[in-house]
Amino acid sequence: GLLDARFEVREGEGVITLRGERPLAEGTRLLLGRVTPCVGRELELGMLRALVLESVEESTAQAALVTAPPGVGKSRLAQEFLQEIRGQGAGVSVWAVRGDALRAGSPLGMLGQALRSACGIHEGEPVEVRRRKLSAEIEARVPPGHRRRVEEFLGEIVGAAFPDEDSLPLRAARRDAQRMADQVRAAFLDYLAAIVAGGPLIVVLEDLHWGDRPTVSLLDAALRDLSDRPLFVLALARPEVRELFPRLWEGRRLHELRLNELSRRAGERLARHVLGERADADAIARIVRLSEGNAFYLEELIRWTAEGRGPDVPGTVVAMVESRLGALDDEARRLLRAASVFGDVCWAGGVAALVGGEARRSHVTAGLDALVALEILVRRRESRFPAEEELSFRHALLREGAYAMLTEGDRVLGHRLAGEWLERAGEPDPVVLAEHLQRGRALDQAACHYLRAGRQSCDRGDFASALARAQRGVDCGVHGETLGNLMALRAMAHCWRSEFDAAQQASAAALPLTGRGSRWACIALFHRAWASLVLDAEDDFMETADRFVQFQPDAEAGREYMLWAPLAASLLQTYGRRELCKALLDRADALAAALPALDLDLRGALAIGRSDYVRAFERDPWRQLQLTRQAVEAFQAIEDLRNQITALNRLGQAEAELGDPEAGEATLRRAVALAQRIAIPFAQRQSALHLAALLSRGSDPSKWGEASDMARSLLGAAGVSVGYRGWAHGICAEVLLQRGSYEDAVRQAREADALCARIPLRRLWVTALLVRGLIQLGDRDEAARVASRIEPGLACLGGGGYVEIDARVALAEAYWTGGRQDEARAALDEAIRGIAARVEAIPDAAWRARYTACVPEIARARRLASAWA
Repeated sequence: GLLDARFEVREGEGVITLRGERPLAEGTRLLLGRVTPCVGRELELGMLRALVLESVEESTAQAALVTAPPGVGKSRLAQEFLQEIRGQGAGVSVWAVRGDALRAGSPLGMLGQALRSACGIHEGEPVEVRRRKLSAEIEARVPPGHRRRVEEFLGEIVGAAFPDEDSLPLRAARRDAQRMADQVRAAFLDYLAAIVAGGPLIVVLEDLHWGDRPTVSLLDAALRDLSDRPLFVLALARPEVRELFPRLWEGRRLHELRLNELSRRAGERLARHVLGERADADAIARIVRLSEGNAFYLEELIRWTAEGRGPDVPGTVVAMVESRLGALDDEARRLLRAASVFGDVCWAGGVAALVGGEARRSHVTAGLDALVALEILVRRRESRFPAEEELSFRHALLREGAYAMLTEGDRVLGHRLAGEWLERAGEPDPVVLAEHLQRGRALDQAACHYLRAGRQSCDRGDFASALARAQRGVDCGVHGETLGNLMALRAMAHCWRSEFDAAQQASAAALPLTGRGSRWACIALFHRAWASLVLDAEDDFMETADRFVQFQPDAEAGREYMLWAPLAASLLQTYGRRELCKALLDRADALAAALPALDLDLRGALAIGRSDYVRAFERDPWRQLQLTRQAVEAFQAIEDLRNQITALNRLGQAEAELGDPEAGEATLRRAVALAQRIAIPFAQRQSALHLAALLSRGSDPSKWGEASDMARSLLGAAGVSVGYRGWAHGICAEVLLQRGSYEDAVRQAREADALCARIPLRRLWVTALLVRGLIQLGDRDEAARVASRIEPGLACLGGGGYVEIDARVALAEAYWTGGRQDEARAALDEAIRGIAARVEAIPDAAWRARYTACVPEIARARRLASAWA
């Protein structure tokens, strides 16, 4: 309304309350004491207005990226845009945050800033106060059934951590940072959904080139999941943002604007507004020409002219900044140099710590006030640390100019003192602390903070940033255990990026240095084993896997080991390493048995590891079903979405293999839906392949096409592992066999066979498909040749496992068609004995009947037994 742009207005119960005049927009830049108009940006503002209007009226999530070099006017455009949006009145939520050079890349740094602002939370406030503010915000926004979960996990971002004694999900997430990242993601998206359900949300990210990947990723998820909601994200950045985030919001409704230099006419309007109508036209034309459209340089030229400093103006932006700062007195320059150490933002207490301590606090405050009056610093409405006044440089170029005046010795001392002050003030971001301490040559401390920052990045799935943090830590020149820990971090990040050569090298460097029995030694061992396995480095793998089985974790590493062990066991079973797999699971079970109580996350992880072993090597599908049920129940109880997907995939597989494909399909469709919700590519691929494999084996032709489509979609995707590609080709072969397209089926099976050459269990399944296809084509000799590897393959695996019946039936069919009836009957008899052993292990009569009647390979075995009798 008429009042909203100038006054704080609150509406409620039909009453409008005038609460006072609004302050100038934060960061409003005065020029010679005057608020200046925004000139020359009518086109860009008009485009942003139109995009916001479309987002609101059409209820669509959209984003805009504005890029320009420093000084052209991005901040002023953002300021004008925000003033317009806030002037629209009630009903629109606005988040506006700014990146900081010294916090660049800090996980969720920008998003945490936005959420704290939305809740009115300040750094340094007692945690009880923060919790109250967060709870009030969540209660006002989020439906009752989700409030506790959302506030608990958003509390982890905003520094308002809640107790976890009565919260299984929170307690479990704090023990597994990847699980925490998933929960934070879900909570953030639920919170955002609640906001946009009540009205539009505008998010403004200034200086995104100093932003972080997790913030960009979560906003990408919001733009995707809330695509039909009134959400608008405006990012402003220097052009190099495209190098930092090359796929920024790719596939979303993203509009890009390049902010051009100010036009001559716009520059003249600004100069005339500030200098007055009587100003000399030639002088105005000259400074506009010299500015070359750089808005910041033009403002400084206007200031120069107004102060009557003569015709010999500095010829560049940098020279102008140097001249401006050089005109200050010694004490003002000293304060600016100290302020510049902190980055674009500083605090009075921090500046005092660098120039003499608390004894000079009042003197420092007066000096900073003078710099605000001189329009070099800007006082900010809110402070990261509530007990400290926060200020920012009027422009990044002024900060860079002040920083350039520091001697090397002063820079080193200043950064060390700044890092120590920030740590005392409660700075939670390890990246900020590490940057200051490294520049301050407190290298051992810096490396430890880089290690912590790298682990945070790794746990949030930002492996590129994790590698960058690890490298920064190594660059500190540390030795011994700290270096070993950093190399273990590297190994972990490289593995999850499928860079196994680099992972093997990093883990080899880490292992001699990490502490005996430490969590980082555990991490290095696991990832060395994984890399060696994938690279087919047999000797390295056997030595490392044996060390992992024998590993004696210290008190801190015990949980880490028990969580990695089931994943290691799953890797071992995939590659057919039965003895090592069993030894590892027995070792993890022994450690778990020594605990007074087993937490649900460990219970679920161990159940999955053991179920994988039973499925791969034993004749007990009933136990497989019970273990997967235990895993699902455990992960559901702690609301662990990622591991729920893994457990549901195993459960759906177990239900189908025990004779209930309808229940298995329903379970796997739940897994697929959950994977789509959390939008993690690996989880999506895993769930899709499990469902496709089930549908391809079914008797419903209408679902074969769905199975084939899912498999082919995965084959067309980038970054899919060799094992998954082989599985997808096998699914395609299964569908083609069902349809009677035998030549195409054999071709797909051969593709799968080549890709699964080093994955014994899957290769036996593919071998059975290939044999069946060759028999249908009448190629008896080739079918017999391929089938000849089935018996040795089963023997190497101990003779059991999920693939045994299918493989033995295929072997029997190959013998029979080749005229080797006695061998065919012997192979079939072995398959029948395998079926009987599995039936005997099922205590439930209904499940026994279902198993013998509804499993395709069992039905095929019985048909052959009847025919050959």
